[in-house]
Amino acid sequence: MAAGATATFEERPAVVVLTSHLSGRAAEVGAGQALQKVLLTATDGGLATSMISQPIEVPAARDQLRRALGRSGVPQLAVRIGYGSPGHPTPRRDVAEVIADR
Repeated sequence: MAAGATATFEERPAVVVLTSHLSGRAAEVGAGQALQKVLLTATDGGLATSMISQPIEVPAARDQLRRALGRSGVPQLAVRIGYGSPGHPTPRRDVAEVIADR
């Protein structure tokens, strides 16, 4: 961000926590599928999202988050959803540079 520039995010974005009833690989895949739906729906609605993984990565923090939510499920990921400045597209290489003819 340039000197003197400020981010234009709202002060109170929504923060959602994706949870699953179980733990393990199947639960993680299911959470990933749910996350895909959340991200695509938010993007379609003109909203910005960002992942908040810190409360999930540390087992004690994950358990504290679960208890704070009053849920028995396993927190899989927290996501911030709101409005923000549009990002810049990621530079892409030309297709000819990455696909080789056989």
